[in-house]
Amino acid sequence: MLAKMISDKLLGRKVLIILSKFLPPLFMDAMRDSPDAAVSIFESTQENPELIWNDAARESACSCVRNMTKQFFTDQQNNPDVCWKLPDDFSVSYDHVEDELSVGGVFLRIFIAQPGWVLRRPKEFLIALLEKLTKLLAKSESDGETLETVTTATVELLLAQPQLADHVPPLGHLPHLLQALAHQNAAICKSSMRLVHVIASSEVCVRAMAGLETVGPLREGIKVRPDMAGLACETLNRMFQRDQPELLAQCDWKVGI
Repeated sequence: MLAKMISDKLLGRKVLIILSKFLPPLFMDAMRDSPDAAVSIFESTQENPELIWNDAARESACSCVRNMTKQFFTDQQNNPDVCWKLPDDFSVSYDHVEDELSVGGVFLRIFIAQPGWVLRRPKEFLIALLEKLTKLLAKSESDGETLETVTTATVELLLAQPQLADHVPPLGHLPHLLQALAHQNAAICKSSMRLVHVIASSEVCVRAMAGLETVGPLREGIKVRPDMAGLACETLNRMFQRDQPELLAQCDWKVGI
């Protein structure tokens, strides 16, 4: 029944929003694809990049619905005309994932351990990661552990699915990544170096970087993080192999290369 309601052209979107307050996003996709599979997932134990589901999670969802049903029944006894309405700020509290860092509906700890996992929406995941990274890189003092985790997840995603790197320039985050290369915060500098290194394998990204200030910030980054010099040199090598005159023009006496 829920699967049919989600597919309804008129009410489907509203039903989807309500259900998302009770269950993790993966369940809605499963309902669309196969209601039977959704039930099987609900009744099973799962731990993968897109879902951590166990007995405690199942009980949290079920007890919430039970309590809400009892309360509404009581309200109806007092007032037969009462209408059920879900509070705008309502959501089921899942204690078992409170300490998990999640971006775009993906648990980063598990994804880093399983980068080959077939994601439902890899492009949307990349967008969410880049948005998170841009915010972290913009801070003068970022949370080192969070920055490291988000950076590693982004790098692993781009290594597992290299074609996704072509989407980076149109998203508008590239200038921020390049500016962060020269950041005086060592953690931020390292993070941006790792990201630029992996996207330097994409011709689309290199072409975009050729039109931006790239070599100078990378050189400054080496001063901040001498231990990353090898990675920086490999990044330059990858970029120069793409034969971009604008990029080569940046390598003059002004930047010392």
